Amino acid sequence: MACSTRLTSGRRYKSKLASHDSKQMSIPLPYWLPYFGHFFQLFYNWRAFLGKTSKAAYQGALPLHVLGRKCILIVDPRLAKTIIREHAPFLDFNIVRWRLLINVFGADSRHQQAYYNIQKHAQATLGNDHLISSLGAKVRAEIQSRAPELVSFSDSIVDQNVWERPAGAYVTQQPYGTKRRPVVEVSFFTLIKNFVGQAYLTAILGSEFMELFPSVLEDLSTLDDGWKHLVLGFPRWMPIRSLNKAHMAHRRLQKAIKSFHKALDAHARGEEPQRPWRDLSDVSALMKERRAFCRHDNTPPRIEEPAVLALIWGLYTKAASETSWTLLQIWATPGMVDQIRHEIQRHVKATQRLPVLGVPEPAQLSIDTSGLMNSCALLKACLCECVRLQCSPMSVGKVDEGFTVSLNKTTSDISEHSKSFRIEAGTYVVAMTAFSAKSEPKVLEDHGAFKPERWLSQNSEPDDGEVLDKTGPEAGGEELINIVGLINMEKEVLALVAGILALWEVSPTPSREWVVPKQRWSSVFAQPESDVRVRLSSRNLLE
Repeated sequence: MACSTRLTSGRRYKSKLASHDSKQMSIPLPYWLPYFGHFFQLFYNWRAFLGKTSKAAYQGALPLHVLGRKCILIVDPRLAKTIIREHAPFLDFNIVRWRLLINVFGADSRHQQAYYNIQKHAQATLGNDHLISSLGAKVRAEIQSRAPELVSFSDSIVDQNVWERPAGAYVTQQPYGTKRRPVVEVSFFTLIKNFVGQAYLTAILGSEFMELFPSVLEDLSTLDDGWKHLVLGFPRWMPIRSLNKAHMAHRRLQKAIKSFHKALDAHARGEEPQRPWRDLSDVSALMKERRAFCRHDNTPPRIEEPAVLALIWGLYTKAASETSWTLLQIWATPGMVDQIRHEIQRHVKATQRLPVLGVPEPAQLSIDTSGLMNSCALLKACLCECVRLQCSPMSVGKVDEGFTVSLNKTTSDISEHSKSFRIEAGTYVVAMTAFSAKSEPKVLEDHGAFKPERWLSQNSEPDDGEVLDKTGPEAGGEELINIVGLINMEKEVLALVAGILALWEVSPTPSREWVVPKQRWSSVFAQPESDVRVRLSSRNLLE
């Protein structure tokens, strides 16, 4: 059966190439198994599969067959930009988001209309500059207060910061000139991700939530690890360890959000929330506004709670991944730390008072995020380069009504035989805006290397903050930075990176060199296959 399917699909595909007929775009690449099509190649190693097959892209598009559905993968970034911007009325993106909310976050499939209502309000809320600015200010305040305490220099787990404990931190000594100074050896990715998550989720959910549910960051990471199994709707009884752990983490997160909503309701009525809740005054205005709408609209809990979980998952995953990968790449690139510190010195002030009776005073951090955004081109280029390397964002939509795509001004490689092709109704369009820039050497030289300078405009001065288009060379469209999660908080990520660079020295453990670990893919951002042990020490701010 497999051989018969492969021969039949191969003949159909070859006839399409020979005919140069734009109507033949619905014929997928050859595959072996009926119904499943290219599912197993995509499931086990989709990056390797797409890296090989993207060369066979027909006019910038790659037709595939997955689980009985016709899919077109757009590998040409200009074509992806054109389809998303010009043909959006023919694409239903909500149906894909709805399926993700059901499979991954546990929404009740009987309440689809309630989801569409909350989705409209969410878009309006997230477009409210006042609410987003207020949230951004809270995140920046958390960064400025917590970054000087990134590590506590304590071996006692009781005295360590909550974000240090999972990272295996312990104190040792390291030569410093003619003296020795204390340093903390720690697992880098675990420390940075927990620190970022603590700052972000405290800002949006409040300090009370993080105190009552200290495992929330671990549960969000576990949910992310089981992402590809959850997306496919695998039941919890299947013997897959990451899937089982993800289902248990989801249950704990849902209980926490349910308790949180009950406390918010009591707070809104002017009543004392039930124990163990006490003070909800520092919950963000964004969450209070969202809960007020759902309460007024009688949104079912099985819709509201998964939607909130999706929001905080996207916010945490995006910020933690961007920050940790960017910092590691900067420290692992010789000379990059000094260049960035020189660039940010006018906008990030790290100060420390003289010791009193021999006891060092804590450092103080002040960050001008507008200055970082407008004047620090190299820092922004490092962030963009890391997103390019460690992120594979995509826009997925189902075609409600067939349309014809003109190739006259979109793709970089136009066939002389055909200037357009048609996408039929019922087809799923997957526009991977970053993949082509990463995987195609003809599009981007040294596409697998970390080279932030490729993002800098050749016609700008180093300090003017000008960077090429946010999606990078030849990529087109703004989806790369903002596709993951619902809130674009690029300023806060830059503040995190700049603040940690200004306050801390990081070096690999003795007898080791900087190594960027291999990647494994769960959801949209890559995770390291193994953590990196490093040594942290405070910068001498008195010199």
